[in-house]
Order: sequence, then C-alpha cells, then structure tokens
Amino acid sequence: MKNTRGTGLACFLCRTCLAQEEAHAEKSVALIFGFWILAAVAVNTFAQSITSGDVTGIVTDRSGAAVPNAAVTLTNINTDAAQKTTTNAEGSYRFAFVPPGAYKIAVVASGFRNQERPGVNVTPGQPSAVDVQLTVASASTSVDVVEVQNPLQTEIADDTTSFNAEAIQDLPDPGGELTYVAQTVAGVVMATQSGYGNFEANGMPATSNLFTVNGGNTNDVFLSLNDSGASNLMLCANDIAEVNVVNDAYSAQYGQYSGTQVSYVSKSGSNQFHGDAVYIWNIRAMNANQFFSNEFGSPRPFNNFNQWATGLQGPIRKNKTFFDIDYEGLRNVLPTSADLTLIPSPQFQQATLTNLVAVGNASEIPFYKQVFAIYNGASAAGAATPVAGGGCGGFTSNLLPAAAPCALLSHHSSQ
Repeated sequence: MKNTRGTGLACFLCRTCLAQEEAHAEKSVALIFGFWILAAVAVNTFAQSITSGDVTGIVTDRSGAAVPNAAVTLTNINTDAAQKTTTNAEGSYRFAFVPPGAYKIAVVASGFRNQERPGVNVTPGQPSAVDVQLTVASASTSVDVVEVQNPLQTEIADDTTSFNAEAIQDLPDPGGELTYVAQTVAGVVMATQSGYGNFEANGMPATSNLFTVNGGNTNDVFLSLNDSGASNLMLCANDIAEVNVVNDAYSAQYGQYSGTQVSYVSKSGSNQFHGDAVYIWNIRAMNANQFFSNEFGSPRPFNNFNQWATGLQGPIRKNKTFFDIDYEGLRNVLPTSADLTLIPSPQFQQATLTNLVAVGNASEIPFYKQVFAIYNGASAAGAATPVAGGGCGGFTSNLLPAAAPCALLSHHSSQ
C-alpha cells in the first residue's frame, strides 16, 4: 500500500510535468523524484494519529542478519482483530494507524521457529517498537513465547506520557474530572494566576492547552479554551481507556495550540463482557477544618459530595461489533452564607391577580400562581418580615390596601 501511494503520486506529477515546456523537462523530472521521495518518507514516518498508534520493528536471526519475507501478524488480545504484513528486504515491518490497546505479535519465517510476542501495548500518537529475533528451526517445531519491557522510544521527539485505564482508575482524582491526569506529568504545574486554564507546562500559558476526545476538540466552544480547574466540559473519566499527554509536540498529527496536547480515547467493547460501578461519597466528617476557620473558632463547613459512575462493555457480534455504555453524575451540596431575599407580599400577589382580571388577561393567572407558589414555598418564607417603607420603590397602585407592603424580606441560610 505504501509503494502504491508513492507511485500514484509520482505518475500524477509525471503527467502534469510532461505537459510543460520541453525546456523544463530535466527540472521537472528532478522535482518528481523529490516529491516521490517526500511522499514515501511521509507515509513511513507519520503513520499514527492522535487516536491511533504505530507498531514497527525489525526481524533478525541470532547473528543479527535481517530476515526478509517473514510473515508478521498483529492481533488485538481483546477483540481478536488481526492485521498481517511481511518484512521487507531489510527485515523491517510496520503496522500503521493501530487502535490503542493490548496486542500480541506472531512471526513466521521459513527455516525458523515460530515466535510469539505478547504484551505489546499500543498508545495513541506514539510508535511502539517491537524487534523480534528468530532462531533456526530444529527437527521438532516449537513456539517461543517471550515477554519483554517495551524499549525506550527513540523514533520521535515528542515528550509524551501515556496512561492506560488502570492508571486512570487508580489515580486519586477527587471529582473525577478529565484534565486532572495531566497535572501528574513532568513539567506541568497548576495554574495559580488569574485567568483561564488550570495547568501550565514548560512555561506555556494555560490557555494554550488542547483537549481532544477520540480526535475531536473538547475545549470550551465559546472561548476555545479550558476555563476552570474542573474541566467545566464533562466528567466521563470512567469511560476513558487511554490518555496521552504530549508536551513539546513536534509530530505532524498535533497542532492548533502550542501548549500541552491531551488526547483521550474512550473505552470500546471486547469479546468478553466487562462492567463496573463506582460511588464516591465525601462529607464534612471526612475533611479537616480550614486554617482560618480554626484560627477564628469556626466549625467545619457543611459538605455533602456524591458522585457515581457505571459502565458496561461487550460484544454485539464477536470479533465484529462491540458496544460501550457509560453513565456518570454528581451531586454536591455546598454551604452558602446567610442571605436576604425579597419575596412578593400576599397583598401584592392578590393585587396582581386582581389586575389581570381587570385588564382582560385572566388566562395568565395560572402562570402567576405557579410563580408565587415558588416564593411562598421557600423554607424561610413563613418568617419573612415587611420591607421598611413597603419595598414598592416608585411603584404605586390603587389596588393595594393603604400602607400595604409590596415585598417581604426573607432571612435564610441555604446548604
């Protein structure tokens, strides 16, 4: 496929160049060759995106010599989806645009023992290098299973930190908001200055960070940035399978913003059913009092935080179609200081209803009754007192009894 793309581009350029003047023939041929080389390099280099990865490596024998024409199979452990390719003359192979997840690699070559390499983890936006060394086949054929740590990534210059679903789940993240994971990466500090954004990386402002989920931007649609500590955009940490935090993003798949690129990839189904349920509860008794509250003898403020999440993934048709369902929510009750609220007095309410009849708008009475019911049903409405001076301001009406107040003053403290 790679060579076909390069050849097609070259042929198109050839047809274009041959239509030019003969005097530029040699220059055109040189340009064609240059473009062909660039196209081939581009196909081989940028073979991953912000939602997919790359698996590449070299197959050799025990002496280090390349093994050409070896059959290489990459299989997703959870879905059994398989891709196949063969090594080139230099023993190299590459699988491009691979969905993130856990894979295994099997290598078969004539005259060599079959080898299987499990534990290949593919992360979005990053190439995974997996070199395989084969041994000469003996009289009895066997399969070697070798598991090694992924080697140091040296193919691109991006400063990347990846998190899988287990790391995301184990991260202490009160509130479960998506942007918190980036604050655990080297070079990232919490933004403490006034303005937008919640973290800065390597000296770049917090407003230069880009957040994507499955390749789509999730920055604030109004200001095109992330404007608070809690993402102010979504929860859904329970439905995230991979997070890729990239600082100093040089690769072509990153762009738009010069700061941190945070890429999220949601969970997907597999051939087995998986589900989870999470409940987080935090109350006043579980928290220490604030410093200044202790200093002035104030008690710990009221707090009741409830958050939940549940998810289910599985097959619709094994090896073919899968589903992923996630539901999350939170309810947080925080204290507020004592406040004063004006509510319409009973005399004003009755005068309003009477006036609606007088002006021929009796059909609107049910609506006004609903509005007044909200005021009258407030917890502190029964203890409300008349506003000094009546609270009518410049409003006067002969429908109100003499000296009747327009408004009542409600003293309340809500939690």
